[in-house]
Amino acid sequence: MIDLIFQKGIKLSAIRINGSDLLFAEMKGMARYYTNLEGLKLDPNGIAKHYPDLADLPYPIMQKRALERFRKKIKEMKNEDEVKDYLISDLAEHGYKIRKIMKQGFRGINVNG
Repeated sequence: MIDLIFQKGIKLSAIRINGSDLLFAEMKGMARYYTNLEGLKLDPNGIAKHYPDLADLPYPIMQKRALERFRKKIKEMKNEDEVKDYLISDLAEHGYKIRKIMKQGFRGINVNG
């Protein structure tokens, strides 16, 4: 299990990687309320950028198919470290900076990024 803490502006977000399962949370102080992929609200413009063939679909169908493709991509990765590296790289393109990495529940490593 790997926990990642990201910052974008003043907002902190967390992602928990447990095998090929991902949980996402917005942090309120130190409280985290995790949700699975289905609980995320994806930006239609972001979906269209990653998956241009979905751009003309109604939003609910577009989101469902984008999540299916994302889940498949994550499951194809070899291990949690590969998923971690992918998420850090992908979210950096959207202005998220990695702040902390915690593995197996141990104390986190602060990242100056």
